[in-house]
This record gives sequence, C-alpha cells and structure tokens, in this order.
Amino acid sequence: MGEISDLINRAAAAVQRGDVDEAVDLASLALGVQPDCAEALLWRAKAHRRRGNARAALGDLDRALRVGSGDSELHYQRGLVHTDLADVESALVDYDETIRLSPQEARALNARGSAQLGKGDVARAIADYTRAAEVDPLWPIPAFNLGVALIQARRYREAIEAFGRSIRLDPSRTLAFCGRGEAYMAKGDLTNAIADFTEALGLDSGATRARLGRGAVFRMLGRLREALEDFSAIVDREPGHIPALRSRANILLAMGRVDEGLADLDLAVSLSPGDAGAHFNRAVVQKELGRYEEAIRDLSQVILLEPGWVEALFQRGDTYSLWDRLEQAVSDFNRIVELCSSPAPARGAGLADLSVSGRRDQLGSPPGAALESGLESSHESVPEDALVLAFVHRAGLLLQQGKYADAIRDYEESIRLGYIGAVNYYNGGIAYYALGRLEEALEGYSRSLELEASELDALYNRGLVYRDLSRPSEAIADFSAVLAANPRDASARFQRGICLLRVNRRREALADLLVYLELGEDSDRLGQARSLVCELGAGGAEGGTESLRGGGSG
Repeated sequence: MGEISDLINRAAAAVQRGDVDEAVDLASLALGVQPDCAEALLWRAKAHRRRGNARAALGDLDRALRVGSGDSELHYQRGLVHTDLADVESALVDYDETIRLSPQEARALNARGSAQLGKGDVARAIADYTRAAEVDPLWPIPAFNLGVALIQARRYREAIEAFGRSIRLDPSRTLAFCGRGEAYMAKGDLTNAIADFTEALGLDSGATRARLGRGAVFRMLGRLREALEDFSAIVDREPGHIPALRSRANILLAMGRVDEGLADLDLAVSLSPGDAGAHFNRAVVQKELGRYEEAIRDLSQVILLEPGWVEALFQRGDTYSLWDRLEQAVSDFNRIVELCSSPAPARGAGLADLSVSGRRDQLGSPPGAALESGLESSHESVPEDALVLAFVHRAGLLLQQGKYADAIRDYEESIRLGYIGAVNYYNGGIAYYALGRLEEALEGYSRSLELEASELDALYNRGLVYRDLSRPSEAIADFSAVLAANPRDASARFQRGICLLRVNRRREALADLLVYLELGEDSDRLGQARSLVCELGAGGAEGGTESLRGGGSG
C-alpha cells in the first residue's frame, strides 16, 4: 500500500510541475499494482487532459467513478473533460453532481457558470458566477467571468463593478482591464474605456484585445490617426489578424484612402476565404463605390457561408435594387420575411434607420449603408426591426415594379408592426393614388409631411391629391409651398395655375401659366397651357391629369 501511495504522490507532483509524461507513467505503475485505484486514475486523467488527450482522460474518469461515485472531485474533473470535448450537457450533469456533493465548491460553480454561458443561458451563468465569488471572495476568476456575463446581459454598470473586484484581487490581470474597458465602451464612457485599454497595454504591450478595443474607441471619437496606429500595430505583429485588417480597412476608408482600405479587405478575404465577415465588409465598400457586380459576388458568398445572415440579404437586396435587378431584390426581401417569420433562429446585424430621399425623380427608398456602417457588423442575432424593415424595402421595390396592391399590403403590414417613417408613408401615398384610393393617399402624404415638413415631392403629390379631390384651395397651398422653395419648378407652377382657375382667381392663374411657358418645360402640357392663356378671357378651364412625382405610376 505504501508503494502505491508513493507512486500516486509522485504522479501528482509531476502533474503539478507540468511533467505529464512522467505523471502518466507513474500513475500507470500504480494501476499495475491496483487496477481499480480511483486516485491513480484521477491523476492519470489529469495528466492525459494536460497532454490534450481528452478521450483518454474521460476513459480513466469513467473507470474511477465506477469505484468512487461519491467523489465530487471525480465528477468535477469529468465535467472539465466533457467541456473540452464540447459536450456541454454532459458537463452540466457532472457539475450539478459536484455541487450536490460539495455545495461550497467554487470551482464547480464557476465551471458550471461557464457551461451555462456557452449554451446561452446568461441568467444562470450570472447566478453561478455570483455564488462562486461569494464562496471564494479572494479568487479573481469568478468576478471576471461575472463581468463577461453581465456584459452579455447588457448590465454594464454591474459588469464594471465585477471587473473592478477582479482587478482589486489581481491588479496584473490584463483581461480584466480589457473587459472593464469594453463595459465602459458599451456604456458610452469612452474616457474610462481608453484608460482601461491603455492600462492593459501597459501590463502587456502585445495585448491584442486591448489594442483592438482602444482602436475602436478612438474611431468612435473620430481620432482616426490614433485608431489607425493601434490597428496597424496589431497587423504588423500578426499580419493575418482578420479583425484588425477589417478594422484598419474601416479607418482607411473613413480617411478617404480607398485603395489601401480595399487592399486590407482583399488580404483578409485571401487569408480567410471562409470568413463571411471579410466578404461582407468588402461587399459594403464595393457597393458604395458603385461596383454592384463585385458587391453581389461577395454578398452571395456571404449568404452561401451564412444562409441566415439577415443583414447580408438586406445588403444584397439593396444592391440588386440599385443595379435595377428588381426581381432579384424582391426575392432577397422575400427571404428575409421568411427568416424573420420563422421560429428557427436566423442571423443578422443592426440596421440603420431609414431616411427620406430628397430626389423627386425616384421613389422614396431606404438608403444603402454608409461606407463605414457595415464594416464592423456583427451577425450574432436578428435585429428586432428586421421584419418590419423588410416589408418597407419590399414595398418600395414592388412600387417600382408597378405592383401597387402588393406594395400596399407590405406598407400596411409595416404600419401594423409599428414602423414610423416618412419614406414609408410617402410610398404608401404613391401606391394608394395609383389605385385611385385618394383619401388614403392623402393620409399617407400628410403623415409623411408630419415627419418631414420640407419634403417637396410629398407636398407636390399631396397637391395633386387635393386637386383630384376637388379641394383646390388646399392644393394651391401645397403648390405654393413648393414654389416658395423653388420658384422655377415648372410642374408646380402649371398645377397651381390650374387650381387657381378652379377658384376663379384668373389673373393669378394667367401669371402662373405665363411663367410656366417662359420656363420652357418640354411637356405635352405646353399646348394645354398655351390654349388656356389664349382662352382665359373667354371662360374657365379644366385641369389636366398629372402623374405623381417619385412614382412609377405615370
């Protein structure tokens, strides 16, 4: 018995000093004498695990538990091995049993918290880390892990406190400064974020996470040169670091150094062709440069790699629409609606708010992403507004195709889901007008103008609706507002002249029609305007028809 104890003690010492081969040999000698010795199996399992041989470790622990099932350490160690093998559910079973046998086992509480976090159960992870920190208040790791979990729960103030406890227990812990810096950044406290990232770099100048974080904060503050220095430092040390290449590309593009930015993205794609994010970032740039075919090629690769990435589908759909490939664009937005309506998880990124297009010769439509906006896009979760924005985008595309009833269906669905946007109401007005639903068109344009009072196209189009509803005085007011902003607007001048005739303000009508003729608009209305000018002395005139601005309805 003394011989076995000596061998086990020597095996344990070998494991602790990192001599795992010797530990395996010594534990095996002990097992040669006593094959069912649980302690020898435990130490050999620990040595196998440190060697990276998780399967051999699991075999030893299974054997040990057959003879020592009430040993909490055996369950804890087997939980660690299951974690190494990515078998989270089996690991949780062992951690649960460890804690049942030893309720104050901080290591098991911490490990179970990490397993829970890995499967997405953030609330249970927070509970386990909190308890582990209470059981062993001098151990910095549970406090650090609690900070990580609290960031995921978006409880940034509490995360900052947790990282602070970890730092007080171990001031040399670089990752704790990084974690607190990230919490400060998420909370919007950029000054303290920079201070923590800088502190981490003081502890370890090669701390990539700290340099990435500080570079991101510098970018948020518009300190592009300092951000570029941080990202370049990472790339200089690790030329194949994809996140740093993508971040540096972002900065270079923001500085107008487009060729250099694209070169970084090209390198990122070549180094990691299976990295959907690198393809996505390059596609955003190509799209903004008007290189739609190249953008589509990259986005298609993204969707091949990540079929449920909602933002990639948005970007491709928007690019198809800019490229006048409306059927393909509608198909992508159809897919988004399917993904967002399905209980199965999809992937997506936050989407920018819509803004009103100021161009009267186009449909109001959601703008493409700004050059920078997609470059650090995450695709871990579907944005809450993805479905409603898909309806808004698709409504605009259907409108361009002249499919007014379908466009109205999507428009009304987006309103039902709570979307409020000037472009959406404007497009709804166009579709209703095209189908002769004048009161609803009037409501759409009026709601659009409540949000964007200076939008001239909506004023002009609402004037047409008032005209067709035989409400000429209100039509005159809208056309006058357009002319106040642009006195040379020939269409508004003509329409106001027609409506002035309807309320028998003949002198003003004549003045408008004469100005219209002087402006020399190349339109079939010229003949009508000349006739009206000639006939004003003989009687009134009826207004002609007019298509909406911004619509595909005329």
